[in-house]
Amino acid sequence: MYLKAPVVNFHSNPYCMKFTVILKKLFIVFFFLSFLNFSFGQNCTDPVPAGNHIVTFHSVENNACESTWIYCVTSGNSPSISHFNFGTIGACVDCINSSDDIIEAGCYEPGTGTFVPNGCSPVFTTNDPTTSFCGIKFDIAIEAETTTCVYFTLDGIYETGIIEFGIKAGADVEIASVCGPSCMEPDCNDNICYTTDYYNPNTCECENVGEPYEASSTFSATNCSGSGFTYIVDTDVYNEDNPVGSTILPNANWQGCDSTVNVDLTFL
Repeated sequence: MYLKAPVVNFHSNPYCMKFTVILKKLFIVFFFLSFLNFSFGQNCTDPVPAGNHIVTFHSVENNACESTWIYCVTSGNSPSISHFNFGTIGACVDCINSSDDIIEAGCYEPGTGTFVPNGCSPVFTTNDPTTSFCGIKFDIAIEAETTTCVYFTLDGIYETGIIEFGIKAGADVEIASVCGPSCMEPDCNDNICYTTDYYNPNTCECENVGEPYEASSTFSATNCSGSGFTYIVDTDVYNEDNPVGSTILPNANWQGCDSTVNVDLTFL
């Protein structure tokens, strides 16, 4: 004698059909929340697994018109990493679509903060033959359970977004999403600053540079061309179209005499 399990027809049973729809909706909600958790809830510096390997976004450093992106890659057990890439799969993105976008790349030593240009064998590739990546390839092997840190410097300052990380380990290719350059310039709502302040396009903020009202003082700054950098003294506006000049502020000095503010802006 055999026990026969009951067979339920989900297509004809209205209660089961309703239950199936509810499951589908729950799955969609779960998937969406998982995406939100990665996109908005995950700290950029949290380690990200790629198979049994790990990539960690270390930091980004902005300097004038350049941004330097730093990562640390840890190889898991065998097979260990033979090389790895940062960028996108297939089509290139605007800020990493040619070797001209990459000012410099190499190894990074986190203990001392030392950059080693051309270390770790960096090359630009539009289509890596094993990972299909367009971007920066570090053609260096990482031994099992060891970590190597690298960096690349781009021609431009960008908001942090999501890029792809790919590794080749033995016959395995592993892909992960990691924080990186979004190729979008910072969105600044107000780039006008007044009196003792100047606009810093790297932070989108007005920064105080001290009291200018000596008998004579000079303000100088270097910024990216097209950044919208503006410095205002009284009613005089200094920017890329009017980078150099002097403004006399009558009776502005604390002793009651006139104050001359000299402005010298440089745009790269």
